[in-house]
Amino acid sequence: MFDWEKIGNKNAVHCKTEKEAEMFLTECDKRGIEWCREGIASSKSNWEIYKESTVYYIGPSDEKEGLTFSSISHFKEEGYTIFEFSDLYKPDLPRICYILGGEDNPLKVGEKFKISGCSGTFAIGADGHVYGVSSCGKALHFILEDIINGELKIIRQPQFSEDERAFMRLCVEAGYPWFARDKDESLYAYESRPKSIQGDAFSCDGDFFNLPESFLPQITFENSLFNAADYLEGAEK
Repeated sequence: MFDWEKIGNKNAVHCKTEKEAEMFLTECDKRGIEWCREGIASSKSNWEIYKESTVYYIGPSDEKEGLTFSSISHFKEEGYTIFEFSDLYKPDLPRICYILGGEDNPLKVGEKFKISGCSGTFAIGADGHVYGVSSCGKALHFILEDIINGELKIIRQPQFSEDERAFMRLCVEAGYPWFARDKDESLYAYESRPKSIQGDAFSCDGDFFNLPESFLPQITFENSLFNAADYLEGAEK
């Protein structure tokens, strides 16, 4: 489901990946929105020109009212409000995504999660089935009953804003893909995979640096270690 109420009136849509661009243009097709000059919206994304800076706008142009595109810097200079596609597009989800994740923050299809007291990783498929293998001694449907009844909890991977993901990209590009928070709340970025020391802190053989404690609060002592490179690869597919 796409929130069309925010589109128009100098509001534009930023698609940071080619997949997002294709999804947005498919939504345009559903509403009969076409390119000002190139016809059917999904016939060509033009994403390769500006890539991760690609922004689309629906409104009047020199030719007619329709779809246009440019860079995010261009639209900002012209005084447009930029919305992230990921903030406007909410896919239709199986009901179990809301039951397990909550009405305000449902699990996504394919989002990996763990279950307290169980080993293994789980995910919900597009068909609404929960997939995964556990060694906690119970059949999966009994585990799900325990979650619904509050006896077990799901443990989700941290969710991050675009600004937080941008910061992670910088760290990964600089060669520091690992993050961990010590028990005293100190947060560090590491060059190589750190190891636990005495059960309350982390250290590694390579280089590392300290980050403000307020950064990335989603990374806790309990869910450390965190591999930002793996997370970004999965989040941007």
